[in-house]
Amino acid sequence: MRAAHVSHRYVARREFFGALIYDSKTGVYLPFDADAVEFFESGKLPRPKSETKHKSHVAFVESCRSRGLIDGDNRFPHPWVDTVPRLGYLSAPTKLSLNITSQCNLRCKHCYLAAAPEMTTALTYIQALELLEQMVANGIFLLSIKGGEPFVHKDLLRVLAAATERNIRVSLVTNGTRITATTARALNDTSVAYLSVSLDGADPASNDLVRGRGTFARVVRGIDLLKRHFRGAVYLNITLNQLNVGQVPAMFRLAEDLGCDGLRFRPILPARRAVQEQQLLLTGELYRQAVRDILAISASTQTTVEVFEADIAGQCNFTSGLYTTPGCAAANTYAHVSSTGELYPCEYLEMPEFRAGNVLASTIGVLWEKSEVLRRFRRVPANEQCNACNRYKQCRGGCRARVVLHGDDLHARDPWCTGPA
Repeated sequence: MRAAHVSHRYVARREFFGALIYDSKTGVYLPFDADAVEFFESGKLPRPKSETKHKSHVAFVESCRSRGLIDGDNRFPHPWVDTVPRLGYLSAPTKLSLNITSQCNLRCKHCYLAAAPEMTTALTYIQALELLEQMVANGIFLLSIKGGEPFVHKDLLRVLAAATERNIRVSLVTNGTRITATTARALNDTSVAYLSVSLDGADPASNDLVRGRGTFARVVRGIDLLKRHFRGAVYLNITLNQLNVGQVPAMFRLAEDLGCDGLRFRPILPARRAVQEQQLLLTGELYRQAVRDILAISASTQTTVEVFEADIAGQCNFTSGLYTTPGCAAANTYAHVSSTGELYPCEYLEMPEFRAGNVLASTIGVLWEKSEVLRRFRRVPANEQCNACNRYKQCRGGCRARVVLHGDDLHARDPWCTGPA
């Protein structure tokens, strides 16, 4: 299985609507309908019923040929993953996140995992290999490695090498304090596409109050080393809280000064350690204002900016043909693996009631199909307020973890939503 995939740019897997084809060059999954799948297998399109349809067929074939999706016989010459389409949901997620270790050299006040130096759970190298093999077998080629702090893990570079051999595209979320010139250069030989470096203030005072004394300077140094020695992209990873929510313009200026390729914004959520830090927690209005500021600034810059999709009112479309149920990407296109191999809908819900099972004792494929926890996420009924809202098709009800962590059940209205009451 591994050797069959490495030499190909594209890998396909069948889905309820047709197929998803992964492009290893761009790191994007391309959706195709059932007619396109039939064409890829036979090399023949159905007879067009009109001149307009004929032109669209010609354009489709030319597009496929220019992308290298088809050969001279108009067939798809690349591998198909041996998965079974599921009715109404994907055969597997398109992306996994992995807390490769729970250990971290910092003890941030808002950490949703409560990671700390004394935490010791971590996947072994052999266990990580097993996870990577399962990913390939299920056509999952996007992996976000987190912690804890990934660079604390003694075998991180070996795991990254193994992911590279399997065509798995990796992103790393790091606190940036353990970056050296040697590690930055070593990342160039892996499939790591970008690093998200956490910084929670535009100045030492606001950042260090949350992440620890002296961390601002250490993170800035780590980013400088990455920009000098790593060829991939480097993003600022910002957890918005009450101390930095008014610093959005300054954050953009800081990212520019540091030469970063973009910014990723996430709101603090009341999970684990953050529950005890009421002075950091946001209100919905504070967060909405921050999002408005982010969108206003990003409209006049070329800098890449990422915000939770459902929080960008009217400017996104969660379904994209990949799933049609209410809720966010969790258990639909995305899932999370803990440092002990437990599978969850997302990293913010690492709690017993949302445990889907262990991927080392079972497999991703089995758990994805049979876990009642994941099934619940896929059939969450929309509430009356969401059903009455003209933005529901865009946000799909918003982040389910935010609902749960604010004390409601899965189908409840997002506590930060401003839709119909």
